[in-house]
Amino acid sequence: LPPSQVCCFISGLKDHLKVDVQALKPISLSAAVGLAHVYEAKCHSQQRLLPSGENEESLPLSLSTGKTIKKLTPIELNER
Repeated sequence: LPPSQVCCFISGLKDHLKVDVQALKPISLSAAVGLAHVYEAKCHSQQRLLPSGENEESLPLSLSTGKTIKKLTPIELNER
């Protein structure tokens, strides 16, 4: 198990960084910090590629999660 400092550091990261850093199982605090910096830089570079005015939070769910969303017809909406 990683030291408690590593676990504490990872638990304070934003969710999208937490998953990536945890996946590589850093064994030291410096490794965890380094990975967080790398993934944060990656995230920022991807956001720059989006059209202006858009960020990850404003993307449709289908683009941000990879899941397809079916638009319901008025009849299907009334059935619900």
